[in-house]
Amino acid sequence: MVNRYLAEDPFTSIYYTWVYLHAPVWKLILARDKIPKAKVYHTLCTGYAGLAGSIASRAYGVPLLVSEHGVYVKERIEEINHARWIHDPGNGFPSVDAGLAPLKRAWVEMFTLLGMLAYTQAQTVTTLFSRNRQLQIEMGCPADKLRIIPNGVDPTPYVKAREERTKRLAKKAPRVVGFIGRIVSIKDVKTLIRAMGIVREQIPDVCLKLIGPTEEEPSYFEECMNLIELLGLENVIEITGRQNVLDVISTIDVMVLTSISEGLPFVILEGYAAGIPTVATDVGSCRELIFGNEPEDRKIGAGGRLTKIGSPEATAQGLFELLSDPELLQRAGEAGFERLNRFYLEEEVMETYRNLYRDLIDQSGGGN
Repeated sequence: MVNRYLAEDPFTSIYYTWVYLHAPVWKLILARDKIPKAKVYHTLCTGYAGLAGSIASRAYGVPLLVSEHGVYVKERIEEINHARWIHDPGNGFPSVDAGLAPLKRAWVEMFTLLGMLAYTQAQTVTTLFSRNRQLQIEMGCPADKLRIIPNGVDPTPYVKAREERTKRLAKKAPRVVGFIGRIVSIKDVKTLIRAMGIVREQIPDVCLKLIGPTEEEPSYFEECMNLIELLGLENVIEITGRQNVLDVISTIDVMVLTSISEGLPFVILEGYAAGIPTVATDVGSCRELIFGNEPEDRKIGAGGRLTKIGSPEATAQGLFELLSDPELLQRAGEAGFERLNRFYLEEEVMETYRNLYRDLIDQSGGGN
């Protein structure tokens, strides 16, 4: 079989792929009796964690709850497709006819199987937003098991920040764009930097604060620094490193997110808590967070602007529309704040989960 299907792969690659794929499975099966008994098991993804939850749920006859912030199988497929640590005779570029290389396909099939096992064993699967729900259905999760429960934020700590920001806007101070997150390639910070070059031509005194860790992808951070220098934006862009969000959020007029992939970004909700609108790419739940999902939600109005992925021009246009119109800037911030208080309060999210735990325990007759 190896000669037939894996003739182009070194035997060592085949051997270690088989070991690394299956060793965690056998270890979890053998550790079944060491898993503490519980009335409900809750796993935050599928994969090997989902397998552990499935084993425990089946062993003790109690419910399993699966919560996914992203769609784990989809994320692993994307990672495996671009992985350089898995031997690929085609150098990582699958052809239209051949598809993924055999060893990559083995990894994909394993995580797909683990995902199906978790979805099958679970009584309930929660997801953050409607687009995720559709992806989970495509990955094999029964629609009747799915329930949307978003992230939530407590706006109480942001009261002072919201008041300070309102006072600052009234003074017509130079406009500040804020990016809060890791400076890594998946956040596509280089598109944001290029967008600021365009915005600077329209609003000369604009400033961008890049707030967050810089050490996760050193080479990418270096590329960002080189781009800032190339575009002559040293006096426009301030790199602060890690900061307490509450210490800096009141200094921001518009939050910006140029990511190529997201789930439900906390940073948008944190911005809303301080009355700050967002310009974000159309990924993850950003569309729902900015425009709303259900009719009642959409009536609130837009909490910012939505842009195309990888488009400095679209990002710059969204920023310019908000920053150049004080009334629009204020309305968008108020819409975001109202949307947060209506649909994304932390305490209501927590209470929803507490009620879900109670329902699952009742269904199982009280568990052990």
